[in-house]
Amino acid sequence: MKKTKIEHILSERLRIGRTRLGLTQQALARLTGFSLSAIGNWESCQNIPSPAKLGVLAGTLGVSIDYLLGHDPGPGAQPLPTPPPGAARQIKQEIREVPIVSWAQAGALVAYTDLDAAWHEFTATTCRDENSFAVTIAGDSMEPKYSSGDIAILMPNVEPRNGCLVACKLKNEGVFFKLFHQSSDGKIFRLSSYNPVYPVMECKKDDFVWIYPAYQVTKNVWR
Repeated sequence: MKKTKIEHILSERLRIGRTRLGLTQQALARLTGFSLSAIGNWESCQNIPSPAKLGVLAGTLGVSIDYLLGHDPGPGAQPLPTPPPGAARQIKQEIREVPIVSWAQAGALVAYTDLDAAWHEFTATTCRDENSFAVTIAGDSMEPKYSSGDIAILMPNVEPRNGCLVACKLKNEGVFFKLFHQSSDGKIFRLSSYNPVYPVMECKKDDFVWIYPAYQVTKNVWR
């Protein structure tokens, strides 16, 4: 079988297997640990994953490697092994899509409830906070660990704790992405950066419009 034909079959069967489980490309990337660009390349016939990666893809989608490569007729001709009860349902419950806002849009929010219900840009997450949303980080205060363009999933219904990452809006000062620490008496909130150029900020509770801890931060290697 020619390579181009294999790539075409793989592309189609990856897409079919993914949509059967209700997964976006981003969700499949998170489940497998592969990059979103890799998933996109495979589904657009750009190249073929290595045998090891094929095994991971097949296991995640509940199919065989032979099926992905076109050597096995697959679900249409022969039933697949029955997955554990509720397996697909569980994936859907754990992986959900949340809206992504830009740094400037985050600065305009008074609270997460300001988000438009008809938002059109989303990312996948396993965060269980029903009001979680994502923000695209701007600036270099958290370099080298986090960079401008990274995406942070925020949890509006969770209180920040010492040592966690937070995104916050301060009155008359804009939006920040920082490390959070609270004084022992609970009166002073310290916001620090990984970049030593930026000094520690000391704030009081009344200085915040909102402050939400980050559940996760993902990197988009394609800028």
